[in-house]
Amino acid sequence: MPRITIAAWLLGALYFFSTSAMAGELDGLWRLSDKPVWIQIEAGVGLIAYSEKNPEDVGKTLLRNLVADDEADSWQGEIYVKQLEAYKATEIVLDSADSMKLKVSVGFFRKTVVWQRSDHTPVAQAVVSQQPAS
Repeated sequence: MPRITIAAWLLGALYFFSTSAMAGELDGLWRLSDKPVWIQIEAGVGLIAYSEKNPEDVGKTLLRNLVADDEADSWQGEIYVKQLEAYKATEIVLDSADSMKLKVSVGFFRKTVVWQRSDHTPVAQAVVSQQPAS
């Protein structure tokens, strides 16, 4: 009987920690909700994966030094502000597994932008569509 209890507890703990990690996963491909810009976040760094308006920005670091905050689904880090040509402190909060809010404050100005999780960029889609049929 004790073995069943221990096994049930271990399975429950494994389920809890695996679903918690999945719900709060920041790594992945994200699309800016109101502009054709995608970023790829991995290991605390967010690189521009696609930018329709500024294709020369692809591969540049937009987010860096991302670390999990004490609050669930929250991170602190830095974002590159092109107009200032500098990195500024930012806070990221996951509203859901597929939506994140990125907040930045510079002096009296504050801005929050919403990003949506994405499966692909337009470039990847265009490359796939140009592949010869087999």
